[in-house]
Amino acid sequence: MNTYSSDSPINSKKYDSLGRLSFAEKIVSILNSLDKEKSFIIGLYASWGSGKTSTINLIEQRINDSTRKHKPVLVKLNAWELNGNGDAIFHEILKNIYEKVTDKAFGGFREKTSKFFGKLSRAKLPIDSTIEIDLNSGGRKETSIYLGRITASMDYVSRILQSSYFINKIKIKTQEKIKKSGKKVIVVIDDIDRLESQSIADLMHIIAQIANYAGIVYILPFDNRYVASAIEQFLPQGASGQEYLEKIIQIPLELPKASRSSLNRMLAATIESICKQHSIVLEENEIERFRLILEYHNLGAYIQSPRDINQLNNSLLFRLPLCHGEMNMVDVIVLEIIRLFDDGLYKRIKDNGDMLIEKNSSKYGINDDASRKKDLQNTFGGDDRWLEIVQELFPFVAYTLKGYGNINEDDLRYHQRIASDYYFEKFFASLDEIEDISDVAVMNLLTNSADEASIRKNLHIINENNIATALWIISKRHSVIENKLAFCTCLLDLIEGMPTARSSSLTLTALERVLFTIDGILAGEGEHEKITGYISLINHLFDQDRIDTFSRTIDHVIHYSTNKGNHSIELKKDQIQQYKTTALQYIRCFAKNDKLPLLSQNGSSIRLYTRWAEFSTREETSQHLEKKIQSADDVIGFILQFVGTWHTIGRSDYTYRDLTPDIMRSIDTVINIDTLHQIIISDPRYGTLGNIQEVDLVLFERPTTDSIRAIAKVGNEKSPELKEAIIKQFSYFFNKRQEAKE
Repeated sequence: MNTYSSDSPINSKKYDSLGRLSFAEKIVSILNSLDKEKSFIIGLYASWGSGKTSTINLIEQRINDSTRKHKPVLVKLNAWELNGNGDAIFHEILKNIYEKVTDKAFGGFREKTSKFFGKLSRAKLPIDSTIEIDLNSGGRKETSIYLGRITASMDYVSRILQSSYFINKIKIKTQEKIKKSGKKVIVVIDDIDRLESQSIADLMHIIAQIANYAGIVYILPFDNRYVASAIEQFLPQGASGQEYLEKIIQIPLELPKASRSSLNRMLAATIESICKQHSIVLEENEIERFRLILEYHNLGAYIQSPRDINQLNNSLLFRLPLCHGEMNMVDVIVLEIIRLFDDGLYKRIKDNGDMLIEKNSSKYGINDDASRKKDLQNTFGGDDRWLEIVQELFPFVAYTLKGYGNINEDDLRYHQRIASDYYFEKFFASLDEIEDISDVAVMNLLTNSADEASIRKNLHIINENNIATALWIISKRHSVIENKLAFCTCLLDLIEGMPTARSSSLTLTALERVLFTIDGILAGEGEHEKITGYISLINHLFDQDRIDTFSRTIDHVIHYSTNKGNHSIELKKDQIQQYKTTALQYIRCFAKNDKLPLLSQNGSSIRLYTRWAEFSTREETSQHLEKKIQSADDVIGFILQFVGTWHTIGRSDYTYRDLTPDIMRSIDTVINIDTLHQIIISDPRYGTLGNIQEVDLVLFERPTTDSIRAIAKVGNEKSPELKEAIIKQFSYFFNKRQEAKE
């Protein structure tokens, strides 16, 4: 199981994913070839996190696995754990060497060695002092170097050494023990480059003084640029820290950088492990897309070391499970790499959604590709890698810059790509469960849909604020729904109490969205199951006396099953007739039980009267309506149902529309308008309005004064002015119709 990485180095060749073992074996070969009578200092150079300690561990393993009779003794010290304390390091070196070559306990020397190194560390020269030291144990000509205040006067050090009989005795005895054992001693001092600058400078000076113990090879793994910079702070002005290191390190070795292919393999293995742990599935085409971005479009260049991969591992262990099912996993991985290693690019992506996604945004016009292209170059052209990666994440960028490419917003959204405006906003914003909805939560709803009880239990996650998003997800994932009819029924029930169920200004109403979603769900059913499903839904609505939803559902099914367009319901003619026959039976039952009113606020009565006449005859609906329409006020109310209302953006009120010849014909399909005319002229208030001219009309849709707008307001139905205005319009068009007949 993949876990959060503590950035620990490897300690066995079986974990060597970067090919360090081969280099470690070469180091061991070099160590074996060195003269065991002499001392050497080897520098193993590499940047932080590049695998220095892992390489040391592999060297140790190869030495321990060796079958040589006198295989080297390895002493490993950690300078950082010892706080860079020269006394402690010197003591640990002697202690470990003594114990490993003699198999005896080492003790009693700490106090005296402490006194020695206390003197040594305090010994200083004036800043311009020059001294000569033999760094090669007599093996080469002495070299004069600047040591500044970090070194002691060699004359002073010599006096300390000459007077420190005990220290010299330790040195001699240590060398004798090493020589007697016949073993080479290898001392590794790790994590030097984790120390503060002063500690680094002091430690390197101490190492230079004790490095001439015969038979000891020192291996010092560190970032040479960092260590040289630390030392340089304490050298005379103009002196080089790098040159100082060169005088101490006799054998400098650069740790080979991990190959790009090795790092990519290690990264791929890390991602695969996380995906397996959290049951995240990446389809083959998504794997190929990631591989393309990683290798061909240089995303992999951000990963420079195993430490980078460990950092990414820790981040993805949190990020991927959180985003699983909510967003495209490849996009999440790519953006997480960018976030960790290129904050500049990450911020540019986050702040420029309109440039990357929307073809027609508030910033760019329909044909403003030139401005967008210029802005893309200015924003992302500073780094060649940026444009390559951005084009792979956002197809519209490739289209803008190159003039070709396939951009399908619906497809991008289906695959939860950040290139979709919805998922772009979702990625860069925290998920608000009230205003938004989790893709995972919707999928849980769909996959737990075996029965109505289970569906209703989970359906509470959808509310009027997130229903559009939820229904979109359902429309794309409905194939996993087990009981489709029960699910559709529950959706219809869900929106019944929503304020936006039947009114939502410029957008689709909740009911319209639900009906379109139901069409998609039932579309995959067989012919029999499909028509049975549609009939079952109106049966359910009839049983609950939900006349408005009942009427709108019938209108929806009839319209989209008989009018072929971008959206259609595939039903055969006999199935449509079966649906109409069933709907007619329910409408008649509503009328018989006096549940079909003459007037309704939402227009459901007019829709049902219209379908009743369509499915049956006008004579049947007229017979019913003539019993309900008894006065001129009844006629006016009935006409207003057909006229309908309209709403102007920016105004809070609704007003009635004007009567038109088409509306007159619609009225006449359900009841003979001659009957209505007779009722009107029989009323003393309107008997004189029989001969109306166009100039006499009060028109609501083109009000010339605020008073006319006030007359036409919904809620003003009892106003004499509104009644008279409607009667005038009705009489005018009635007379025009009569003239046309003659």
